[in-house]
Amino acid sequence: MGRPLTGHTSWVGVLVFVAGAQGMPLLASSGGGKTVRVWDLAAGTLAMTLRRRSIVRSLDASGSAMAIGDEECVSVIGAS
Repeated sequence: MGRPLTGHTSWVGVLVFVAGAQGMPLLASSGGGKTVRVWDLAAGTLAMTLRRRSIVRSLDASGSAMAIGDEECVSVIGAS
């Protein structure tokens, strides 16, 4: 088991695996802090932070596309 991924300032309630560039394994996490954090699992580092206007309630992924559902809307990112 690797070291913990730190960075959220509030509870984490949603996790989803996402495929990055060349199939690189990523983990997206979100919760009460109004952010989605995307982690590079191979390096054990934060790859990016997506800021939202409201609390994220759901995440889902298919390949490199990720749907983010917050209290205002649903957004799909990474789809080609």
